[in-house]
Amino acid sequence: MAEKPRASQPGPAHRVDLALNARPPSARRRGAAELIAAALSLLWLVMSGGFLWVSGGQWPTSGTLVMVIVTIVVPIVLIWTAALTLRTAREMRDEAARLQAALDAMRHAWLEQMQTHSLRPVPGRSMQGSPSSPSAPAKPRVSGQAPMPPKSAASPAASQAAPEGHQKSLALRGPDAPAAPIALDDFIVALNFPESGDDAEGFRALRRALDDPRAARLIRAAHDVLTLLSQDGLYMDDMRADPARPELWRRFANGERGRSVADLGGIRDKELLEKVSARLRKDAIFRDVAHHFLRQFDQALGELEPRASDRDLITLSQTRTARAFMLIARAIGTFD
Repeated sequence: MAEKPRASQPGPAHRVDLALNARPPSARRRGAAELIAAALSLLWLVMSGGFLWVSGGQWPTSGTLVMVIVTIVVPIVLIWTAALTLRTAREMRDEAARLQAALDAMRHAWLEQMQTHSLRPVPGRSMQGSPSSPSAPAKPRVSGQAPMPPKSAASPAASQAAPEGHQKSLALRGPDAPAAPIALDDFIVALNFPESGDDAEGFRALRRALDDPRAARLIRAAHDVLTLLSQDGLYMDDMRADPARPELWRRFANGERGRSVADLGGIRDKELLEKVSARLRKDAIFRDVAHHFLRQFDQALGELEPRASDRDLITLSQTRTARAFMLIARAIGTFD
């Protein structure tokens, strides 16, 4: 059985910030515009005070007090309005560049994965098969397929590849897939996406997830919805989610819906929910992406739940992907 080729490590050109829900660097540092605005404001206050001092130091009467206040305050307001406008424009440019770099890195990883599959022999396939297509790829499984059977009924190749006591695996591949299923721990790490460009473990887990066709569907769906949410300034790191019991995740994975599992929608900020609901009503593309993401999350949760411990489900609920599910599912009305 041929050894599985190692996925190449991301080089400097591809190790970019895929933490789609962390604020961009421009939002965490003071720019030149803010410093200039502060200096101009201070200069204006000094000039105003100097003018009052030169004019005799007399405090204005009640009739002219409002005019003096307006004369002092309005220029400062205009200065900071211009500074904030420049800062917003800078953040939008940085965000656009960051998202483009993230998409380029995802596309590069996908192309590497496809090239690896085209060179990888299929285990268990007879060498006496058709010589015209010795490395034909396995037929992809459609998203509407039924969940995979329990671990005891998994394919022989997958069960032989994992020794006794080995890390739990997530059976997201078909029986004739060319590699072992992705480990559950790696899948959960991938659902949180890399914290930064230096998060080597996050990138390794992400590559393993992208190497699995069925796991990759949820990763891409989550990437798309997180990207669209970030365009509205909605970052999962900023959102407070109330924890839910693992039992509720299991009941949801087994098909229970409505108010009985409403605690899964742990994000309850009315302003955020109204913002997402408004975009769902107005933006058809965002609505389609959101529904596709919910379907992929529902399917993946149903497949991993039988193998996941309570601790695994708690860790899963803390990922950025799970928080996006909480936000969108509550905005759509899944828990009503």
